[in-house]
Amino acid sequence: MAALSALLRRGATTHALTIRTEFAPPSLQADVTIAGGSRTADPRLVRETLGTPVAMALPVMIEGASQAAFQAAVDALDAYLRLGECTLEVTFEGAAAATIWTVHHAQPVQPLFSRSANFEHWVGVTLPLVVSPFVTTAAVTIFDAESITAPDSLDLSAMVGNYRAPLTIDVEATAGDTHSLYLAIDAESYGAFLTDCVDLTWDAGATDTEDEDARTGDAVYVASTTPVTAAIDTSAYPEGPYLILARVKALGGETGYITSCHTDEVVSFTRATWHIIELGTCYLPTKKVRGLATADLVVSVYGSSATGGDEACVDWVYALPIGDGMFAWHPTTDTIDATTIGRDAATATTYVDDVADEQHVTGTSLMALGGTLLIVADEATGGEPEQALDVTVTYTPRYGWMR
Repeated sequence: MAALSALLRRGATTHALTIRTEFAPPSLQADVTIAGGSRTADPRLVRETLGTPVAMALPVMIEGASQAAFQAAVDALDAYLRLGECTLEVTFEGAAAATIWTVHHAQPVQPLFSRSANFEHWVGVTLPLVVSPFVTTAAVTIFDAESITAPDSLDLSAMVGNYRAPLTIDVEATAGDTHSLYLAIDAESYGAFLTDCVDLTWDAGATDTEDEDARTGDAVYVASTTPVTAAIDTSAYPEGPYLILARVKALGGETGYITSCHTDEVVSFTRATWHIIELGTCYLPTKKVRGLATADLVVSVYGSSATGGDEACVDWVYALPIGDGMFAWHPTTDTIDATTIGRDAATATTYVDDVADEQHVTGTSLMALGGTLLIVADEATGGEPEQALDVTVTYTPRYGWMR
């Protein structure tokens, strides 16, 4: 009888199967749900695609010389399935690689004895399985310790599959530890979300000042106790929700303040070295001005003193798109930093310096099928204008049926 070869796999252990060729993979679908951020003080909504498990009746053939051999084989298969979640790997004729389903649940094996089967020394077995709505192939490492200087991005256009897939991302600081990390998916690969503040036109009270720790070598210093503003044109931005970030510092022991016209609060800062702060979330551009000449995001900066040497300083503003998912690790105190930060897509777990740690985390695992991975990071001491990182990105391609 013609058949397909298959394996059940759980970690390092496998159980070989022979599948009868009347096997019909189920029609597999996916649902979209909304998942919330994990930081209770400032929850945010991000999209995540989750699967609705489906039933699969897997027709398996077991060969043996006697009824006792059949029974022992069925018992061994039952025992393997009782141990919990595993994967099913089926090799179709002519396929370059196995098609893989994640098996969430299995009912006890159901033998199907027949007169013909008994004469030919084989028995039919039906495996009632509950499987993931996606079939997958082997995991793909799309970037392996890719060296970047954040803020930066990585092109995900080489990803394959039919559905967005969760990304396992590992970020290692190579020159000074990281104090904060923001990751997001730019589905349209727009890319131009970073604005250097020296490129903006500011009201009186702001001065372009040489600063070796600024991204361009110059930053905007504001000596004013009243708001000094500049406008960022967002008319070409892909429409959706954004988290507004800014790199700031305050000199002379004073307090700096920053806000934008589309976020709700004035954010204060007192740290004397450069660091990233969050201004809040907003929707850009507003629908009524999308595609017109301008759609301004007006940024306002001022300080508790107007004295030279006591300025509130701003290096850049970054509108991070969060409509297609966002992950952030940003400790609430300046004394916490990390060399490595990772997000494991399989377990939805964050690892900080190789220890599972969900503190200071907002958002969920990122999912993508193309587009661009945006990476914004903050060097712990504030003494480097860009953060040197090695970034590794791995994913498991998702398909609708056999590969």
